Amino acid sequence: MSRLACLLLILVCAVATAAPVPKEKTDPLPGGAALRLGTFRYRAPYTDETTFSADGKTLATTDGKTTVYRWDVATGKPFPELELDVKGVAASRVVRDRVFLLVPVTRPPAKFPTLDIVVYDLATLKRREFSTLIWGGEKEYEAIWRQVRISTDGRWVYGYFGSPSVDVVYDADSGDEVLQIPLQRNCGAHTLSADGKQAFGLEWDEKQTRGWVFRTPVGETTPAVRMPAPHAIARFAITPDAKTVCGVGPGHFALKPGEGQKLWAWDAVENTRRAEVQLTGEAWGLHAAGNETVFVGEGNRVGVLSLATGKRVWEHTLPQWAGEKHGFFWAAVSADGTRVAVSNKQSALTVFDTATGKRVSEGTAHDGPVVWAGFSADGKKAYTVDNTDLRVWDAVTGTLMATHRATDDRRMRFGGVVGGAFVWWREDAERASDAEFVGWSLADAKVAWRVTSPAKRFGYFATVGDKLVVYERKRTDTGDIPEYVVYDSRGKEVARWTPPKSTHADYSNRHVGHAGEILLREEAAFNVPDGTVRVSLADGKVLGRFDGYATAGHHYTIAGAVSADGMRVAFGDAKGWVVRSLADGKVEHYQAVDTHYTVPLAFSPDGKRLLVRVPYQIACHLVTLTDPSNPRRLIGSTQPTTAAFSPDGKKVIVGYRDATALIWDVSK
Repeated sequence: MSRLACLLLILVCAVATAAPVPKEKTDPLPGGAALRLGTFRYRAPYTDETTFSADGKTLATTDGKTTVYRWDVATGKPFPELELDVKGVAASRVVRDRVFLLVPVTRPPAKFPTLDIVVYDLATLKRREFSTLIWGGEKEYEAIWRQVRISTDGRWVYGYFGSPSVDVVYDADSGDEVLQIPLQRNCGAHTLSADGKQAFGLEWDEKQTRGWVFRTPVGETTPAVRMPAPHAIARFAITPDAKTVCGVGPGHFALKPGEGQKLWAWDAVENTRRAEVQLTGEAWGLHAAGNETVFVGEGNRVGVLSLATGKRVWEHTLPQWAGEKHGFFWAAVSADGTRVAVSNKQSALTVFDTATGKRVSEGTAHDGPVVWAGFSADGKKAYTVDNTDLRVWDAVTGTLMATHRATDDRRMRFGGVVGGAFVWWREDAERASDAEFVGWSLADAKVAWRVTSPAKRFGYFATVGDKLVVYERKRTDTGDIPEYVVYDSRGKEVARWTPPKSTHADYSNRHVGHAGEILLREEAAFNVPDGTVRVSLADGKVLGRFDGYATAGHHYTIAGAVSADGMRVAFGDAKGWVVRSLADGKVEHYQAVDTHYTVPLAFSPDGKRLLVRVPYQIACHLVTLTDPSNPRRLIGSTQPTTAAFSPDGKKVIVGYRDATALIWDVSK
């Protein structure tokens, strides 16, 4: 080959290798937003009662009424929402490829309602409806679904009729009543096998100390098999081939403190026990993941058990908020048993491969709502925090730079920022153990200090500038004496003092302060209005006081933000929000808001603008204080939780309940 030909070949290869690599399309942004931090995967206002489509490619659920949410299983990306035109819906649920909507109807001369059922096929949106004899008088959502069940393939609808005590079964394709199943004495709800030929149900003795799962061929009144357990059974599941039944028990009220349930598996044909497994907690989820495996969810642990060996195939511990007994409460298994989706209380789904336990399309969003967001001092990085993780982002490109888990103890949660440290804290719901605070250095992502507050004394805490302030109750023979304990950014106690007697100990962790002082609320007394007291963090001395706390002296108030120069403070309550001078309490700005409890979040660095969270709205209001009645509405996809300005005041970061954050350009 000639030298010229070689040179041309090199040039062609160089051009080919220099071609840009196509990037995955970013998630769509709301109008006016500049950047999203966190890919929007498996997130929606509602994720409970999620189900897989028959082919396993789509996940879907409803809001309990007429809105349908769907996701692509492979990528986790949401499809457009569906709004169904059905009036009077009391409850709804997606099962496989169908949406079932329950509508109570009273038809004279009947004096009680029964349920009409509207069915939509998601693939075609073809609609059909039929009337049933199923009791429709329940008002509570969960109670309705105790009356009505739908087979896992969406073919059969069955529910309690009442008199006589029977389950009435309907064909969801035709709407025809196909059979009635008499209920056994002390019997729980039935479940039909996939082929509709076998009915399974629960039975217990009079004292609910023993339980059975029974199998009855459809059309017969006597169970063919009664599978015994030494305890009453709380929930059960059948394998796709209907040859194995799994159950867990005893129920919640029969469990002793610290005791876990047991899982039993029976051969439903031979009536022999296949397996018995001791669980560590109380199971909220039990689903057959195949003919030989079963998914179990207990507390914040999820995993798959082998029925052949009784051993765990895999198990994961998922992040859980402090104080929650069950951080997760719903799971669904695909028809082929290859995927399981788990929903938590923060409207987020996690999808696992049932064989390996590997997550499917995690995305970069948090596991729960963003509880704090902010910028680095130079504005080049952005930080988002949920109750277990800190994530570091490039504030220009939105690239995830690092993820740091604050602690291996999943019951810790984010508490605030003190100097250059993020404060995480732990306290159990019963306050049986000490409250612990951990200062976690942003510089090297390591624990810098720990502070412990005795369980019998701990009341609440606040982060004020570079100080952690903990409210405690000192027990004496004459009663409790309140104390404030102040720690510096290294976790060292620097002050301890008794607050002024007139002040109110706010247990909601909403106190604010600035430059060595904290603002305490003064309770109203006879002929004395609510007031605000400025107290020195160094010695607890009163630095000043003014009448008024929020907009109209409303009893329940929310402290919000102090300006960077320490000249003014913003409060919110049920009437709106107010900006007051810290020197004398004079009202500088006031804005009424027709909603519940507005929350001022942050002043701009120059003190001329204010970020306000308005509950029950998906917008964070950016208020120019010279024109407070015309705020810019930073509209996200779900309710905002936190917000902050960049150091130069040109950008705003807003965290949301959907576990993502948005950066907005507010320079103009």
